[in-house]
Amino acid sequence: MRAAKAAWFFLSCFHIDSSILIELYAKYRSQLISSIARLTGCHETATELAQEAYIRLLVTGNQTSIKTPETYLFRIGHQTR
Repeated sequence: MRAAKAAWFFLSCFHIDSSILIELYAKYRSQLISSIARLTGCHETATELAQEAYIRLLVTGNQTSIKTPETYLFRIGHQTR
């Protein structure tokens, strides 16, 4: 419960609809990590870069204005390497 409150607080600081980010995380996390791992050759590095991609998407501010946030997320993930 503490982690959920901390996550909610963190997301609310950025004034975004956290449901979009949560949905993207749940739906695409493993695909994103696999995709980045193919590029880097390292699963651990890919996991870190995927997390960085989600953070970068978070700080962009207005995810609702992005037409295909999953495409944007993968593009960020591939650029972080």
